[in-house]
Amino acid sequence: MTTAVLACEILKYEVEAAREKVNCPYPVIYFDGGLHSHPPKLRQEIEKQLAALPPEVDTVLLAMALCGNAIVGFAAPCRLVVPRMDDCATIFLHRDDKRYANLKEIGHLYLSYGYIHVKNFVQDEYEYALNKYGPRRCQKLTEMMYKDYVSVDVMDSGAYDSYDPQFLAAVEKVADIVGCPYCHVPASNLVLEKLLSGRWDEQFMVVEKGQILQTEQFF
Repeated sequence: MTTAVLACEILKYEVEAAREKVNCPYPVIYFDGGLHSHPPKLRQEIEKQLAALPPEVDTVLLAMALCGNAIVGFAAPCRLVVPRMDDCATIFLHRDDKRYANLKEIGHLYLSYGYIHVKNFVQDEYEYALNKYGPRRCQKLTEMMYKDYVSVDVMDSGAYDSYDPQFLAAVEKVADIVGCPYCHVPASNLVLEKLLSGRWDEQFMVVEKGQILQTEQFF
C-alpha cells in the first residue's frame, strides 16, 4: 500500500518547498485553485480525484483545509489526513505545534505567492467588474466589497521570496484595489512540512476509510 498527496494548486509553492525540505517521496496531484469560489464544485473535484487514485493508494494527505466545507459530508474512500484548520491562511499563520482553528484577524486580507501568481481572485474580480460595469460602477462595487478591510497582509512563510520585487508589485496592485496598505506578517510552512512527513499531532485530523468528516470536527 502507498500514500499520495492531493493539494490545492494555490499551495503549490509551499507544498513543493515542504516536499524538498522533508524529502517527501509521495506523488502530488494538484486541483484547480479557482474552485474555491464554488465549494460544491470543489467538493466534486476532490471526490473525482480521490475516486481516480490507483487501488494501491490507502492514504491521502490533503494539502488544504476546511475551505468552505468542501471536504465534509462524504465517506472517505481511503484514509485521509487533513490540517484541522478553517482555511489555507490559517495553515500558514501557524508557527508552532499548538492548534488554532482560525488565526486570521478581522479586516485583514491575507496573500501568499500562490494567491498572486496562481489565482489572483481580487485582480480577477476587479477586472471582471470593470469590463462588465465600467469604471464608475466598478469602483463603487469595489469600495463596498472591501469597505471593512484595513490591511493586506503578505504571509512570510519562508517557502519563497516574499520580498521579490515582481511579487510585491502584484501585491501593491491588490492593495490599491482593496484600498489598504500592505505589510508582511510572520508565517511558516510548518503545518505542510508536518503533513508530508507524518508528524500528525493535534493540528491534524485522520479520517479512516468509510468515515464521514463533519464541520464540527474542525472546531
